[in-house]
Amino acid sequence: MMVDDAEVPNADKPDSQETSKRVVDPSDAVTGLGFIFGLLGAVVGIGAAVFLSPTFGWSIIGYCLLAALAGGSAGVVTGGMIGAAIAVLRGVVLSAPGRNTILAAEQSKRTDRG
Repeated sequence: MMVDDAEVPNADKPDSQETSKRVVDPSDAVTGLGFIFGLLGAVVGIGAAVFLSPTFGWSIIGYCLLAALAGGSAGVVTGGMIGAAIAVLRGVVLSAPGRNTILAAEQSKRTDRG
């Protein structure tokens, strides 16, 4: 689980409390949305195979199987891409050098006061 700088409690203060904000792990977002979109793509593929098949016979089973695989794989790719984009957009706000600059500035303020 990723934690951004706003959620990290200040260890120097004894009365600091952790925040209860939930953060989605990027791998969970990719996997979850990939699974959901994959199922949705498989259902759409089966529906399209039934709708577009020329006859209703034993061949429709093969059509539905191929359509479910094609729609499911397209849904997994699309869901994974959307999940990755969401995870990146909700990711860490400050980079590591920026974080170190902010910590150094806070420490210099504390030494100036005391």
